[in-house]
Amino acid sequence: MTEDGYIKQLDDIRCHIGSLWESVNDGNVSAKDILEELDGMQSDLAFIVDDFIDLELDELIQNNP
Repeated sequence: MTEDGYIKQLDDIRCHIGSLWESVNDGNVSAKDILEELDGMQSDLAFIVDDFIDLELDELIQNNP
């Protein structure tokens, strides 16, 4: 994935958090719903970080034979 891809994915999560925040402020979401949303975002972030680490390791290996 490219740097732009990582930025887009992180921006999507940021927007999702903002939307969740608004729903919480409006009282339109239950604690269970909040936990489910946060669990999904945590999973997305873990995937992004793992993918980024793998990419960085691959680049280090390629640049240091």
